[in-house]
Parts: sequence; structure tokens; C-alpha cells
Amino acid sequence: MPKLQVRKHDKPVKAGAGAKVSVKVVRGIDGRKVTVRALDANSATFGSDFLYVFKQNVRKARKENKDRFGAPDSVGRKS
Repeated sequence: MPKLQVRKHDKPVKAGAGAKVSVKVVRGIDGRKVTVRALDANSATFGSDFLYVFKQNVRKARKENKDRFGAPDSVGRKS
């Protein structure tokens, strides 16, 4: 069995112009528009593409939380 190699990068890199991320807007079951991002698993830039998609999902979740609860990261503390 081959040895597992773990590499750590000091700073994440933004997906560049050659990124293999496709974005589609489709309708969900309830009729609302849903943005779907897909990655090319065989891309040489898979790591940075995955990071880009993850950041976009976090940005969307924080925006939704801020709209709903007034805070981007948590619902609030119990008193």
C-alpha cells in the first residue's frame, strides 16, 4: 500500500482563471432558484477550486444568517 503524504500550504490560493468550476442556476423542487457549483475532480487545480466553492458556500450561509438573525455566525446567546 502506498504511503500517505500530507501537504500543508501556508496560505490558501484563490481559484484562478483556469479553474474548472461550473456554475448552474436550476429550479428546486419547490420552484425556487438554486445555484449549483460543480468541480472537475481530475483538474490540476482541484484544491484551489474546492477552496473557492467552499468559500462561496460559507459566504452564502453567513449572508443568510445575517438576514435571518442579525449576526453572520450564530443565532445568539441565552440569557
